Amino acid sequence: MKRIIWIILSSGFLLVSCKKESNKNEDSEAIAKNSELKAELLNKQLKAGYGEERSETDFNNYTFEETDLTISNEILNDYLKKNGFIPVENNVFAEKIKNVFNRTLDYNSDKTNVILNFSNPCNRDLIFNKNEGDELNDYCIYISKNQNFISELFSIPEILDYQKTYPESAKLESSLASESNGIKIYKWSEKQNLANLREQNLKKILNRNKYLFNDDNQSFVWLQKNDKYFLESLVKTFGYVKDRQLLEFVFTNQKFINNPNLEDISPLLWHKTCDEKLVFHKETLDLINEKKNKTEYFIFLNDEYLRFIDKSELPISQKAEIIANILNFIALNSEENNPFSNMGFFAENFDGGRKTEGKYSKEFIKHNFYNLKDFKKQWKDAKVDGDGVAYPGNIE
Repeated sequence: MKRIIWIILSSGFLLVSCKKESNKNEDSEAIAKNSELKAELLNKQLKAGYGEERSETDFNNYTFEETDLTISNEILNDYLKKNGFIPVENNVFAEKIKNVFNRTLDYNSDKTNVILNFSNPCNRDLIFNKNEGDELNDYCIYISKNQNFISELFSIPEILDYQKTYPESAKLESSLASESNGIKIYKWSEKQNLANLREQNLKKILNRNKYLFNDDNQSFVWLQKNDKYFLESLVKTFGYVKDRQLLEFVFTNQKFINNPNLEDISPLLWHKTCDEKLVFHKETLDLINEKKNKTEYFIFLNDEYLRFIDKSELPISQKAEIIANILNFIALNSEENNPFSNMGFFAENFDGGRKTEGKYSKEFIKHNFYNLKDFKKQWKDAKVDGDGVAYPGNIE
Protein backbone atom coordinates (compact mmCIF):
# COMPACT_ATOMS: atom_id res chain seq x y z
CA MET A 1 0.00 0.00 0.00
CA LYS A 2 2.76 2.40 0.93
CA ARG A 3 4.52 1.55 -2.33
CA ILE A 4 1.37 2.44 -4.32
CA ILE A 5 1.01 5.79 -2.51
CA TRP A 6 4.68 6.55 -3.14
CA ILE A 7 4.28 5.80 -6.85
CA ILE A 8 1.19 8.06 -7.08
CA LEU A 9 2.94 10.95 -5.29
CA SER A 10 6.06 10.54 -7.41
CA SER A 11 4.01 10.56 -10.58
CA GLY A 12 2.18 13.71 -9.47
CA PHE A 13 5.46 15.42 -8.64
CA LEU A 14 6.86 14.53 -12.05
CA LEU A 15 3.75 15.87 -13.80
CA VAL A 16 3.95 19.20 -11.91
CA SER A 17 7.66 19.48 -12.60
CA CYS A 18 7.16 18.75 -16.28
CA LYS A 19 4.37 21.35 -16.48
CA LYS A 20 6.55 23.98 -14.79
CA GLU A 21 9.43 23.17 -17.12
CA SER A 22 7.08 23.38 -20.09
CA ASN A 23 5.77 26.78 -18.97
CA LYS A 24 9.33 27.94 -18.39
CA ASN A 25 10.30 26.86 -21.88
CA GLU A 26 7.26 28.61 -23.36
CA ASP A 27 8.13 31.82 -21.49
CA SER A 28 11.72 31.62 -22.70
CA GLU A 29 10.53 31.10 -26.26
CA ALA A 30 8.17 34.08 -26.01
CA ILE A 31 10.93 36.31 -24.63
CA ALA A 32 13.30 35.18 -27.38
CA LYS A 33 10.64 35.80 -30.04
CA ASN A 34 9.90 39.26 -28.63
CA SER A 35 13.60 40.12 -28.56
CA GLU A 36 13.87 38.97 -32.17
CA LEU A 37 10.97 41.23 -33.20
CA LYS A 38 12.61 44.18 -31.45
CA ALA A 39 15.89 43.48 -33.23
CA GLU A 40 14.13 43.32 -36.60
CA LEU A 41 12.39 46.64 -36.00
CA LEU A 42 15.59 48.18 -34.67
CA ASN A 43 17.49 47.12 -37.80
CA LYS A 44 14.78 48.67 -39.94
CA GLN A 45 15.04 51.96 -38.03
CA LEU A 46 18.84 51.91 -38.12
CA LYS A 47 18.84 51.45 -41.89
CA ALA A 48 16.62 54.52 -42.24
CA GLY A 49 18.72 56.57 -39.80
CA TYR A 50 17.24 59.45 -37.83
CA GLY A 51 16.97 61.49 -41.02
CA GLU A 52 18.20 61.92 -44.53
CA GLU A 53 19.49 64.74 -46.69
CA ARG A 54 18.98 65.18 -50.40
CA SER A 55 20.11 68.26 -52.29
CA GLU A 56 20.88 70.02 -48.99
CA THR A 57 17.32 69.40 -47.76
CA ASP A 58 16.65 67.31 -44.67
CA PHE A 59 13.72 64.91 -44.71
CA ASN A 60 12.43 61.84 -42.92
CA ASN A 61 12.03 58.73 -45.04
CA TYR A 62 10.68 56.47 -42.29
CA THR A 63 6.95 55.84 -41.89
CA PHE A 64 5.90 54.85 -38.39
CA GLU A 65 3.27 52.18 -37.83
CA GLU A 66 1.49 50.72 -34.83
CA THR A 67 4.24 48.10 -34.51
CA ASP A 68 6.70 50.91 -33.79
CA LEU A 69 4.43 52.21 -31.03
CA THR A 70 3.85 48.74 -29.59
CA ILE A 71 7.58 47.96 -29.35
CA SER A 72 8.30 51.45 -28.01
CA ASN A 73 5.65 50.95 -25.31
CA GLU A 74 7.11 47.58 -24.30
CA ILE A 75 10.51 49.19 -23.74
CA LEU A 76 8.95 52.07 -21.82
CA ASN A 77 6.80 49.77 -19.70
CA ASP A 78 9.87 47.80 -18.65
CA TYR A 79 11.65 51.03 -17.72
CA LEU A 80 8.65 52.32 -15.72
CA LYS A 81 8.41 49.17 -13.65
CA LYS A 82 12.12 49.27 -12.83
CA ASN A 83 12.10 52.95 -11.85
CA GLY A 84 9.37 53.40 -9.29
CA PHE A 85 6.14 53.62 -11.27
CA ILE A 86 3.36 51.72 -9.53
CA PRO A 87 0.90 50.24 -12.04
CA VAL A 88 -2.77 50.92 -11.30
CA GLU A 89 -5.88 48.84 -11.87
CA ASN A 90 -8.05 49.34 -14.95
CA ASN A 91 -10.82 51.18 -13.09
CA VAL A 92 -8.38 53.61 -11.43
CA PHE A 93 -6.56 54.26 -14.70
CA ALA A 94 -9.78 54.75 -16.67
CA GLU A 95 -11.19 57.17 -14.08
CA LYS A 96 -8.06 59.32 -14.18
CA ILE A 97 -8.05 59.38 -17.98
CA LYS A 98 -11.69 60.46 -17.92
CA ASN A 99 -11.11 63.20 -15.33
CA VAL A 100 -8.01 64.65 -16.97
CA PHE A 101 -8.57 64.13 -20.70
CA ASN A 102 -12.34 63.55 -20.83
CA ARG A 103 -11.81 60.25 -22.65
CA THR A 104 -13.73 57.08 -21.85
CA LEU A 105 -11.76 53.85 -22.19
CA ASP A 106 -13.48 50.67 -23.29
CA TYR A 107 -11.53 47.67 -22.08
CA ASN A 108 -13.84 45.37 -24.04
CA SER A 109 -12.70 46.76 -27.38
CA ASP A 110 -9.75 45.26 -29.24
CA LYS A 111 -7.91 48.59 -29.39
CA THR A 112 -4.69 48.53 -27.41
CA ASN A 113 -3.64 52.11 -28.16
CA VAL A 114 -5.70 55.30 -27.91
CA ILE A 115 -4.45 58.68 -29.08
CA LEU A 116 -4.48 61.99 -27.20
CA ASN A 117 -3.96 64.66 -29.84
CA PHE A 118 -2.66 67.71 -27.99
CA SER A 119 -2.78 69.83 -31.17
CA ASN A 120 -6.36 68.88 -31.95
CA PRO A 121 -7.94 67.07 -28.99
CA CYS A 122 -11.18 66.36 -30.83
CA ASN A 123 -9.34 64.46 -33.56
CA ARG A 124 -9.27 60.88 -32.29
CA ASP A 125 -7.95 59.20 -35.43
CA LEU A 126 -5.02 56.97 -34.55
CA ILE A 127 -2.00 58.44 -36.31
CA PHE A 128 1.62 57.73 -35.50
CA ASN A 129 3.64 60.89 -34.97
CA LYS A 130 6.88 61.55 -33.15
CA ASN A 131 6.93 64.79 -31.20
CA GLU A 132 9.93 66.50 -32.72
CA GLY A 133 8.85 70.14 -32.62
CA ASP A 134 7.58 70.06 -36.21
CA GLU A 135 4.63 72.44 -36.40
CA LEU A 136 3.30 70.57 -39.43
CA ASN A 137 2.71 67.45 -37.34
CA ASP A 138 0.32 67.13 -34.42
CA TYR A 139 1.75 66.64 -30.94
CA CYS A 140 0.50 63.24 -29.88
CA ILE A 141 0.49 61.20 -26.69
CA TYR A 142 -0.77 57.64 -26.56
CA ILE A 143 -2.72 55.69 -23.97
CA SER A 144 -1.58 52.10 -23.62
CA LYS A 145 -4.71 50.23 -22.53
CA ASN A 146 -3.07 46.86 -22.00
CA GLN A 147 -0.31 48.36 -19.83
CA ASN A 148 -2.13 51.34 -18.26
CA PHE A 149 0.26 54.22 -18.84
CA ILE A 150 0.64 57.13 -21.26
CA SER A 151 3.51 57.32 -23.71
CA GLU A 152 4.91 58.94 -26.80
CA LEU A 153 6.14 57.32 -29.99
CA PHE A 154 9.90 56.95 -30.00
CA SER A 155 12.43 55.27 -32.23
CA ILE A 156 14.16 52.49 -30.31
CA PRO A 157 17.54 54.32 -30.11
CA GLU A 158 15.76 57.22 -28.36
CA ILE A 159 14.78 55.09 -25.36
CA LEU A 160 17.16 52.12 -25.37
CA ASP A 161 20.94 51.79 -25.40
CA TYR A 162 20.75 49.60 -28.48
CA GLN A 163 24.52 49.37 -28.92
CA LYS A 164 24.72 47.61 -25.56
CA THR A 165 21.50 45.59 -25.77
CA TYR A 166 21.72 44.62 -29.43
CA PRO A 167 25.43 44.58 -30.40
CA GLU A 168 24.71 42.72 -33.65
CA SER A 169 22.41 45.53 -34.74
CA ALA A 170 25.11 48.05 -33.84
CA LYS A 171 27.53 46.15 -36.09
CA LEU A 172 24.97 46.22 -38.88
CA GLU A 173 24.64 49.98 -38.54
CA SER A 174 28.40 50.52 -38.69
CA SER A 175 28.53 48.55 -41.93
CA LEU A 176 25.93 50.72 -43.62
CA ALA A 177 27.03 53.34 -46.12
CA SER A 178 26.51 56.94 -45.05
CA GLU A 179 25.55 57.99 -48.55
CA SER A 180 23.82 56.27 -51.44
CA ASN A 181 22.60 57.64 -54.78
CA GLY A 182 23.14 61.19 -53.62
CA ILE A 183 21.20 60.64 -50.39
CA LYS A 184 23.03 61.15 -47.10
CA ILE A 185 21.82 59.04 -44.18
CA TYR A 186 22.19 60.39 -40.65
CA LYS A 187 23.13 57.42 -38.49
CA TRP A 188 21.79 57.10 -34.96
CA SER A 189 25.26 56.27 -33.69
CA GLU A 190 26.44 59.69 -34.88
CA LYS A 191 23.58 61.70 -33.41
CA GLN A 192 24.88 64.28 -30.94
CA ASN A 193 23.86 63.92 -27.31
CA LEU A 194 21.85 60.77 -28.01
CA ALA A 195 22.48 59.42 -24.51
CA ASN A 196 21.24 62.65 -22.92
CA LEU A 197 18.20 62.71 -25.19
CA ARG A 198 17.44 59.11 -24.26
CA GLU A 199 17.66 59.86 -20.55
CA GLN A 200 15.39 62.89 -20.90
CA ASN A 201 12.81 60.93 -22.89
CA LEU A 202 12.67 58.16 -20.30
CA LYS A 203 12.43 60.57 -17.37
CA LYS A 204 9.67 62.51 -19.11
CA ILE A 205 7.49 59.42 -19.54
CA LEU A 206 8.27 58.23 -16.02
CA ASN A 207 7.40 61.51 -14.32
CA ARG A 208 4.25 62.10 -16.36
CA ASN A 209 2.90 58.74 -15.27
CA LYS A 210 4.02 58.98 -11.64
CA TYR A 211 2.43 62.42 -11.38
CA LEU A 212 -0.90 61.45 -12.95
CA PHE A 213 -1.38 57.94 -11.62
CA ASN A 214 0.78 57.72 -8.47
CA ASP A 215 0.13 61.29 -7.20
CA ASP A 216 3.88 61.74 -6.91
CA ASN A 217 4.71 65.33 -5.91
CA GLN A 218 8.41 64.99 -6.77
CA SER A 219 7.38 64.12 -10.32
CA PHE A 220 5.16 67.21 -10.41
CA VAL A 221 8.16 69.33 -9.41
CA TRP A 222 10.28 67.66 -12.11
CA LEU A 223 7.62 68.36 -14.75
CA GLN A 224 7.44 72.02 -13.76
CA LYS A 225 11.13 72.36 -14.53
CA ASN A 226 11.42 70.04 -17.52
CA ASP A 227 8.01 69.53 -19.14
CA LYS A 228 6.08 72.77 -18.80
CA TYR A 229 4.22 72.25 -22.10
CA PHE A 230 2.66 69.02 -20.84
CA LEU A 231 1.40 70.59 -17.61
CA GLU A 232 0.04 73.66 -19.36
CA SER A 233 -1.74 71.50 -21.93
CA LEU A 234 -3.58 69.58 -19.22
CA VAL A 235 -5.24 72.84 -18.17
CA LYS A 236 -5.36 74.93 -21.34
CA THR A 237 -6.03 72.21 -23.91
CA PHE A 238 -8.03 69.63 -21.95
CA GLY A 239 -9.59 71.89 -19.31
CA TYR A 240 -8.30 69.93 -16.33
CA VAL A 241 -8.64 72.39 -13.42
CA LYS A 242 -9.46 70.04 -10.55
CA ASP A 243 -5.83 69.85 -9.40
CA ARG A 244 -5.39 73.12 -7.49
CA GLN A 245 -1.60 72.85 -7.40
CA LEU A 246 -1.44 72.36 -11.16
CA LEU A 247 -3.90 75.17 -11.87
CA GLU A 248 -1.93 77.56 -9.69
CA PHE A 249 1.30 76.68 -11.52
CA VAL A 250 -0.24 77.27 -14.95
CA PHE A 251 -2.02 80.45 -13.81
CA THR A 252 1.19 81.88 -12.34
CA ASN A 253 3.07 81.25 -15.59
CA GLN A 254 0.41 82.94 -17.73
CA LYS A 255 0.29 86.74 -18.05
CA PHE A 256 -3.27 87.59 -17.09
CA ILE A 257 -3.87 91.22 -16.26
CA ASN A 258 -3.30 93.51 -19.25
CA ASN A 259 -2.50 90.61 -21.53
CA PRO A 260 -2.70 92.12 -25.05
CA ASN A 261 -3.90 88.77 -26.42
CA LEU A 262 -7.01 87.98 -24.41
CA GLU A 263 -7.43 84.64 -26.18
CA ASP A 264 -4.46 83.44 -24.11
CA ILE A 265 -6.38 83.64 -20.86
CA SER A 266 -9.67 82.19 -22.10
CA PRO A 267 -8.53 78.55 -21.59
CA LEU A 268 -7.98 79.36 -17.92
CA LEU A 269 -11.58 80.52 -17.57
CA TRP A 270 -13.55 78.14 -19.77
CA HIS A 271 -13.32 75.52 -22.47
CA LYS A 272 -15.61 73.81 -24.95
CA THR A 273 -16.00 70.06 -25.18
CA CYS A 274 -15.84 68.21 -28.49
CA ASP A 275 -19.63 68.41 -28.72
CA GLU A 276 -19.41 72.22 -28.34
CA LYS A 277 -20.68 72.39 -24.77
CA LEU A 278 -19.28 75.18 -22.62
CA VAL A 279 -17.54 74.32 -19.35
CA PHE A 280 -16.80 77.30 -17.11
CA HIS A 281 -13.80 77.12 -14.75
CA LYS A 282 -15.00 78.56 -11.47
CA GLU A 283 -11.84 77.05 -9.95
CA THR A 284 -9.80 79.81 -11.62
CA LEU A 285 -11.98 82.54 -10.13
CA ASP A 286 -11.64 80.88 -6.72
CA LEU A 287 -7.88 81.10 -7.12
CA ILE A 288 -8.08 84.78 -8.11
CA ASN A 289 -10.31 85.50 -5.12
CA GLU A 290 -7.53 84.46 -2.75
CA LYS A 291 -5.04 86.94 -4.17
CA LYS A 292 -4.29 90.18 -2.33
CA ASN A 293 -4.83 92.19 -5.51
CA LYS A 294 -8.01 90.40 -6.49
CA THR A 295 -9.76 93.75 -7.08
CA GLU A 296 -7.24 94.47 -9.82
CA TYR A 297 -8.16 91.16 -11.45
CA PHE A 298 -11.88 91.90 -11.08
CA ILE A 299 -11.49 95.30 -12.74
CA PHE A 300 -9.53 93.77 -15.62
CA LEU A 301 -12.12 91.04 -16.11
CA ASN A 302 -15.00 93.52 -16.07
CA ASP A 303 -13.40 96.28 -18.14
CA GLU A 304 -11.40 94.28 -20.66
CA TYR A 305 -12.31 90.62 -20.73
CA LEU A 306 -16.11 90.93 -20.77
CA ARG A 307 -15.82 93.45 -23.59
CA PHE A 308 -13.66 90.90 -25.46
CA ILE A 309 -16.24 88.16 -24.92
CA ASP A 310 -19.08 90.45 -26.05
CA LYS A 311 -17.27 91.11 -29.34
CA SER A 312 -16.20 87.50 -29.86
CA GLU A 313 -17.74 85.12 -32.39
CA LEU A 314 -19.08 82.80 -29.71
CA PRO A 315 -22.83 82.10 -29.89
CA ILE A 316 -24.85 84.43 -27.68
CA SER A 317 -25.82 81.55 -25.37
CA GLN A 318 -22.17 80.88 -24.51
CA LYS A 319 -21.25 84.56 -24.28
CA ALA A 320 -24.05 85.00 -21.77
CA GLU A 321 -23.01 82.03 -19.65
CA ILE A 322 -19.39 83.22 -19.41
CA ILE A 323 -20.42 86.78 -18.64
CA ALA A 324 -22.98 85.70 -16.04
CA ASN A 325 -20.46 83.57 -14.17
CA ILE A 326 -17.87 86.34 -14.06
CA LEU A 327 -20.29 89.13 -13.10
CA ASN A 328 -21.90 87.01 -10.41
CA PHE A 329 -18.57 85.98 -8.92
CA ILE A 330 -17.30 89.57 -8.81
CA ALA A 331 -20.49 90.74 -7.13
CA LEU A 332 -20.38 87.97 -4.52
CA ASN A 333 -16.74 88.62 -3.68
CA SER A 334 -16.35 92.35 -4.13
CA GLU A 335 -15.23 94.34 -1.10
CA GLU A 336 -16.30 97.66 -2.59
CA ASN A 337 -19.19 99.63 -1.09
CA ASN A 338 -21.24 99.00 -4.21
CA PRO A 339 -20.63 95.40 -5.26
CA PHE A 340 -23.06 95.76 -8.18
CA SER A 341 -21.37 98.77 -9.81
CA ASN A 342 -19.46 96.64 -12.30
CA MET A 343 -22.57 94.70 -13.16
CA GLY A 344 -24.55 97.91 -13.50
CA PHE A 345 -22.05 99.32 -15.98
CA PHE A 346 -22.27 96.16 -18.05
CA ALA A 347 -26.07 96.08 -17.86
CA GLU A 348 -26.34 99.68 -19.07
CA ASN A 349 -23.71 99.55 -21.80
CA PHE A 350 -23.99 96.01 -23.17
CA ASP A 351 -27.63 95.04 -22.61
CA GLY A 352 -29.48 97.79 -24.39
CA GLY A 353 -29.85 100.25 -21.56
CA ARG A 354 -31.78 100.29 -18.33
CA LYS A 355 -35.27 100.13 -19.81
CA THR A 356 -34.53 97.37 -22.31
CA GLU A 357 -34.64 93.62 -21.87
CA GLY A 358 -31.50 93.12 -23.96
CA LYS A 359 -29.88 90.07 -25.48
CA TYR A 360 -28.13 89.10 -22.25
CA SER A 361 -31.22 89.57 -20.08
CA LYS A 362 -33.13 87.25 -22.41
CA GLU A 363 -30.43 84.57 -22.13
CA PHE A 364 -30.18 84.92 -18.35
CA ILE A 365 -33.95 84.55 -17.95
CA LYS A 366 -34.11 81.70 -20.45
CA HIS A 367 -31.54 79.72 -18.44
CA ASN A 368 -32.97 80.63 -15.04
CA PHE A 369 -29.90 82.75 -14.29
CA TYR A 370 -27.82 79.53 -14.44
CA ASN A 371 -28.86 78.83 -10.82
CA LEU A 372 -26.04 81.13 -9.72
CA LYS A 373 -26.32 82.33 -6.14
CA ASP A 374 -28.20 85.68 -5.88
CA PHE A 375 -27.59 86.40 -9.58
CA LYS A 376 -31.24 87.06 -10.44
CA LYS A 377 -31.49 89.77 -7.77
CA GLN A 378 -28.03 91.14 -8.62
CA TRP A 379 -28.97 91.53 -12.27
CA LYS A 380 -32.35 93.13 -11.54
CA ASP A 381 -30.68 95.67 -9.25
CA ALA A 382 -27.95 96.29 -11.83
CA LYS A 383 -30.54 96.94 -14.54
CA VAL A 384 -32.20 99.50 -12.29
CA ASP A 385 -29.04 101.21 -11.05
CA GLY A 386 -27.03 101.09 -14.27
CA ASP A 387 -23.82 103.01 -13.86
CA GLY A 388 -25.10 104.73 -10.73
CA VAL A 389 -27.81 107.07 -11.96
CA ALA A 390 -31.09 105.55 -10.77
CA TYR A 391 -33.58 104.83 -13.52
CA PRO A 392 -36.22 102.10 -13.31
CA GLY A 393 -35.64 99.05 -15.39
CA ASN A 394 -38.35 96.82 -16.73
CA ILE A 395 -37.39 93.31 -15.62
CA GLU A 396 -39.97 91.90 -13.20
